[in-house]
Amino acid sequence: MLLWYVIACSLAVAIATTLVLCRFVVRAKAVSGGEVRAPGSSAKEAPRDAVTAKIPFRTDAITTAHSELYKLTFSVANIEDEVVGEHQRVLAEIESSIGSVASQSRYFPRKPALLPKLLRAINTASSGRKEIVRLILQDAVLAGNVLKRANSAYYNQGKGVVESIDRAVILLGNDGLRAPVASAVMQPVFQLPAGFFESFAPVTWELARRTAAAAEELARTQKAVDVFVAHLASMLESLGRIALFRLTMDKYREHGNLMPRVEVCVRAMQDHSQRLARAIAGAWDMSPQFLEALEAQVEQVPPEQMSPLARTLYFADLCGTLATLHKHDLLSMDRGREIIVAQGVDVQRFDVLWKAATEDHDA
Repeated sequence: MLLWYVIACSLAVAIATTLVLCRFVVRAKAVSGGEVRAPGSSAKEAPRDAVTAKIPFRTDAITTAHSELYKLTFSVANIEDEVVGEHQRVLAEIESSIGSVASQSRYFPRKPALLPKLLRAINTASSGRKEIVRLILQDAVLAGNVLKRANSAYYNQGKGVVESIDRAVILLGNDGLRAPVASAVMQPVFQLPAGFFESFAPVTWELARRTAAAAEELARTQKAVDVFVAHLASMLESLGRIALFRLTMDKYREHGNLMPRVEVCVRAMQDHSQRLARAIAGAWDMSPQFLEALEAQVEQVPPEQMSPLARTLYFADLCGTLATLHKHDLLSMDRGREIIVAQGVDVQRFDVLWKAATEDHDA
């Protein structure tokens, strides 16, 4: 009898030890390269079936971060006031016009002419360096972005100040050139005339840059994701916000002396900016994979179920949002790490993403 008792106790200890080790492995395991993993929950919260466990697209912490970003963008302390009266009619008119925005160049640009020319030169093996340099020099903003990137710590690494576009092209290589090309052709779109909410355009451009930097860093670690595609796609939601802002101001002008309200702008962007980004990409005849990645954001697919490009956009947007708040002293790095790691990025990958998103060399 004593022998059976000892055996039973030994089995109980062995089973308990195995369960503890399994939980430890589930919590510690993270996939590199921006791949998602089970969030760092406690042993009691650990899912018994990792396949059915879902990391939500949005949490309360993420919703709060987005709200803080809108407050920063519009330089207001509150965005929660109810939309009533004439302002409600303006919002309804905005929503009824969303479907036509992507076909009107006044709200967003057609696919820029410089973009296909440069990409063709960069991607064609027969194109000489002189041709690429010649095209870059046609745009002062692009030339400046190329020089800034060539002098960044990631590419330069103590090789001396790069002052010529020719040397910058050699140093960056084809992959390194694609991202500054995307930024340069997009930046003019984010410039709005003086008027209401003058902080909106510069903060939105800052958000776009930081999001694109995070997307680019994530793409570098994934063979399935092109760096340039990730960079460009990650900027489209911010471009959608710019288009919605212009549409909103137009609708208010149609209402005579009615002063624009921030709540109307924010509501339109919360409800439609991702869908409009998808529509813009469609108008630019982007690839099915590109469109599907943006559609996943619209549909709020759980991140671990997304394609590599969609997941890259998801984490880039989250990192860009938090990094922008951090740079304006509205969020600590520790809090940013906590939010991003909870969504499935391992700590080491967070450090690399955060560094990319908080650098200012492309400002």
